[in-house]
Amino acid sequence: MKTSLCHNIVIVDSKPLARGQHFLSLKAPELAAAARPGQFIHIRLPGEGMDPFLRRPLSIAAAFPAQGTILLFFRLTGRGTAALARLQKGQLLHCLGPLGKGYSWPSAKQKPLLVAGGIGVAPLWFLKQALQRKKIPFYFFWGASSVDHFFYLHDFNSKKELLVLATDDGSVGYHGPITKPVELFLQNKQGDVKIYACGPVPMLKSLQRIALHYGASLEISLEERMACGIGACLGC
Repeated sequence: MKTSLCHNIVIVDSKPLARGQHFLSLKAPELAAAARPGQFIHIRLPGEGMDPFLRRPLSIAAAFPAQGTILLFFRLTGRGTAALARLQKGQLLHCLGPLGKGYSWPSAKQKPLLVAGGIGVAPLWFLKQALQRKKIPFYFFWGASSVDHFFYLHDFNSKKELLVLATDDGSVGYHGPITKPVELFLQNKQGDVKIYACGPVPMLKSLQRIALHYGASLEISLEERMACGIGACLGC
């Protein structure tokens, strides 16, 4: 039986995550069972009419089928996301999803290298969760403006996982864009690497150049506004 794209979901928890960022836990059993890393949902706020007109596309940051819940990480960028962050436990949202193709799984010979820019970490967090469940080692590179944009770093606790941070202001990790540590890493890496990435467009363009130069596979998620979320409006 095909899963419905339309869902009424309930807020389980809502709280600030890091500077300018927010966390939502949602009761959504169908979504939790069907979602794959790299997919997203398209949210309409309760009582929302023509203003703002568009839904909000938000990447799924984790899914827990046994509990029937999904997690969202998002940045506060305008009236819509600010209103979403003000909603309380028990309130109802309407969404479409899961949408998008999602990431493909690495082959047995490929070592996953996850590269996040800012809140672009959300779909990669979902992929990280899936890799951890299958006990597959991976590398995680995360860049942000400053140290206060990072969160849940304690979730990287395995000797099989490499976490590398970079900040624009040098407050933690490498001082500069996260793409530079990625390139330095690939210069000395032996074996087949598959890069998964989400973040600002300049970061993704730089990663494309780096992946081509070092012969690494690359899959990206784009941070974009869209009208329908299903390909009909051609906005994506």
